[in-house]
Amino acid sequence: MKLNTLIASLWLTVLIPSISFSHEESTDIPSTRAPTGHVYIANRTNGEIVFYLESANTIRTKHHLPPGMGATFSGASADAWFNILIYINDKKINYGLDAGNRYYLKQNPAGILTVYKMPEH
Repeated sequence: MKLNTLIASLWLTVLIPSISFSHEESTDIPSTRAPTGHVYIANRTNGEIVFYLESANTIRTKHHLPPGMGATFSGASADAWFNILIYINDKKINYGLDAGNRYYLKQNPAGILTVYKMPEH
């Protein structure tokens, strides 16, 4: 059964091209939840953050987010979640993000880069 699933998955990957992410940088924070297929991420650190986003329907894509900037990242319209992977000093940080929400990246009190969910207004 697993072999059939693997073959079907590989077959679909070849026949159906993956949708890659797009984003628009902005200092404006969206006031409401984004629709499914989107996630807003802001950089609240003093340096540029390089990270990767992936989801069930999109391939892993590399992004650069300057300090003090935010962007809405778009995957496939059906994406309900995203994984964000950040590599710092050869250490991988991985978080799960729910589509339609707003997040920011900031160092926690211990100095570790952490993803926080923005409060709803």
